[in-house]
Amino acid sequence: MKVISLQSGSNGNCIYVEADGVKLLIDAGISGIKVKEGLSLRRRDVADIDAVLISHDHVDHSRSMGIYHRMFGVPVYITADTYYAASRYEKRT
Repeated sequence: MKVISLQSGSNGNCIYVEADGVKLLIDAGISGIKVKEGLSLRRRDVADIDAVLISHDHVDHSRSMGIYHRMFGVPVYITADTYYAASRYEKRT
């Protein structure tokens, strides 16, 4: 198993986990650009990610989940309750 902390803290969380050929991102609290750059520095390609798992609704864990899905075409797995709770962080215009 390979685990890479791309960022951890109140400004955003994202962990890369690789095991038995499966490549996951745990949480989406940093920008797509930061994920791409962070993985590239470690000789990993964001295009190889199989899925994103969101642990809970806090913005530092969930803010970029839609971006990861749109930018990288990666499925995002999140419980309905967590998705609903995370939606309260969306900007309303």
